[in-house]
This record gives sequence, C-alpha cells and structure tokens, in this order.
Amino acid sequence: MTFKNLLLLSGVLSLVFAGLTSPAFADGNGMAEAAEVAVYVDSSVVSSVDVSANGKWFEFSFNQTDLDVRGCPPNDPDGFISCQPSVGTPTQFAPPPPWTFDCPSEGCWLTVTDAFLYGDVFEIFDNSISIGTTSSVDIDDQSSCGSDPEVCLNDPLTSSGMFDLGPGAHSITMRPTTVVLEGAAYFKLESHEVPVAGQLVPTNFSSLVIAGLTGNAIWLIPVISGLAGVGLYMLKLNKK
Repeated sequence: MTFKNLLLLSGVLSLVFAGLTSPAFADGNGMAEAAEVAVYVDSSVVSSVDVSANGKWFEFSFNQTDLDVRGCPPNDPDGFISCQPSVGTPTQFAPPPPWTFDCPSEGCWLTVTDAFLYGDVFEIFDNSISIGTTSSVDIDDQSSCGSDPEVCLNDPLTSSGMFDLGPGAHSITMRPTTVVLEGAAYFKLESHEVPVAGQLVPTNFSSLVIAGLTGNAIWLIPVISGLAGVGLYMLKLNKK
C-alpha cells in the first residue's frame, strides 16, 4: 500500500472512530418510545433520592416555565414525558418532587445539568427558597449534547450548575426559566467527600471542573488526527 493510501485510510478510520465514540444524540429533547422505557425501568425503580459519595444521576422531566419540574414515569406517574434513558452513564428516573434528603456533617453538592437539546435553564429552590440558576446558554433546537449527563455536564454549550448545600435536611424543587421543548434533564447529590483508592478525601469545585474538562477533551483526539491525515494527503497530492 502506498504512503498516500495509508494516510487516507488513517484519516477515514479516525473519523469513523470519532463518530462511534463521540456523544450520542437524542431524538427530540429527551422523549422516549414506550418500548425503550419498558426495557430500562426494571433496574431503575426508586421512591426517594439519596446523597452518595459517587453521586447517582436522577433524570427529571419538565414542560414550561410556569410549572415546576417533575420526575419521570413510572417512578413519577405525573411526569411530563416518557424520559429517554442515558445511553452512557447509568441513571435513574427521579421520583415525584420535592426531593427531600439529609446532607452529612460536611455538607453536599447538588449538581444539575440540562441534556439533549441545548438551551434549557433551571432555577433551583431549597425549602421554597431560590438558591440560584444553572448557567445561561444559547438556545439551539437543532444540536444536542446527547443523553449522557456526564458528557452534558462537561459541555460548555449545556446549561448546568453546582450548588453547595449545608448539613441537615433539604427539600429541592426546580422550575425552568428557559425551555426549548418539553424534555428531560438530570441532577445528582454527592457528599463533599468522594472515594479515592478506597478512602474518602475532600474535594472542591475547581478540581471537579479540571477533571471534567480533561475527560471531555479525549474524544477530540481522533477527530484531530483524522483531519491531519486527510490534510497531509491533500498536500502531497497538490505537490504532485
């Protein structure tokens, strides 16, 4: 095989690999077919939310800006839509709000991220008092971060936020301030200490951001290498 053919093959394979490993895109804004939900719910039935060191993701549904968000059916029979499950990071359908829980003595993080189409923004309430909103982003009803909350959390085009909650009892509700289409999003609760090599160590927001950015950049490597391979081939062809 000639050098130019090797370069071309490398570029094509890298681009294919990037397509297979990049975030999956969801139909609509997180609405799922009934059959898709039926396969998923067997392992995702929960009646309450909890604070854990690894932070379980809970999926919730929303409709419009004058209505509080709901959980997802069947865990919340009054959920607005049949929610599309994550195709990557394991998630659970949220039960009906308000979501009540106790933070340990060191406090905990509440992380909220939009998913699917870009543009949905949420205001968060604790015991009926606003504690802030997720980040402001542009509306894009044609593009998506996919269904995986970890991928969406690390996508700068997706609205998200982390909220520091003190020790003791909490009761969380949310209301969208901007809605692209009715759809679904995620939240998780985790203590201020996370497990590392079998031990609990303190963490902070900066370290979480750095780790997220690093993880999110990995899937760009095959894209760059693929474009470089195609570019070298075209340069060699032009010289001839």
